[in-house]
Amino acid sequence: MKDNNVMKDLIFFLGFCIVSMAGFWMMIGGKYVNREEAVLLIQQQTVAIETKLDIYHTALLDQEDRISKQEDKLQKVLEQNTEAINELKIQIATLSQSLKSINMSWFYEQEDIIH
Repeated sequence: MKDNNVMKDLIFFLGFCIVSMAGFWMMIGGKYVNREEAVLLIQQQTVAIETKLDIYHTALLDQEDRISKQEDKLQKVLEQNTEAINELKIQIATLSQSLKSINMSWFYEQEDIIH
């Protein structure tokens, strides 16, 4: 008789465990996605990432183009500044020679006056 009661209790316990696990799976399993939904979600995320990468790549190319144009403009300005500086050096040298000539002629005039 004890064996029969133990067997009934064991069967009842196993049945209770199976029903509990089935109920738990039904509650929790509804929140999970199936394989097709997971594949679709991954494909959508992949497309979104590829789109973002394309946009980022295009933006980088545009930025590179703008930087290249700026470098060209800066190079032209630098060349113009170099030309202007060279012209100023020539003018300074010419003025310096003129000033020396004026000083020399003034010096000779002073010597003539003294003598």
